[in-house]
Amino acid sequence: MGLFTRVGSAIKKVAQRAGSIIKTGIKKAAPVVLNIAQRGTSLLSHLPGGIGTVAGLANKGLGVVKDVISNIPNSKARDALNNVVNKGQTVVNNAQNTATNISNRLNTTAQPILRTAGNIAQTGMRLAN
Repeated sequence: MGLFTRVGSAIKKVAQRAGSIIKTGIKKAAPVVLNIAQRGTSLLSHLPGGIGTVAGLANKGLGVVKDVISNIPNSKARDALNNVVNKGQTVVNNAQNTATNISNRLNTTAQPILRTAGNIAQTGMRLAN
């Protein structure tokens, strides 16, 4: 056997071994990446609804408190408590707007990244099998 034959067969063995290691790595990592991408996409798509639900519950609670306050006979106390409730309602509305804005920014930024990662993982799994 010549020198070039030995070198060539050694390179071939190294390439086959590297390919096998890469294929095994893809088979292990791709399902995990795909699962994370799918769950992240699902979580982000449900985020605006969750924010709205929480804000709605807070506003209902504030409405109940306003009904109770309206039955207070002392007008000074009623006005003071209404001011506190109005400030609370302002805080709830501001928090809802801020959370919605953050959610929208997350969706526009993270959704494409998660979709791309999921597509790459699916392609890797198809190629590895």
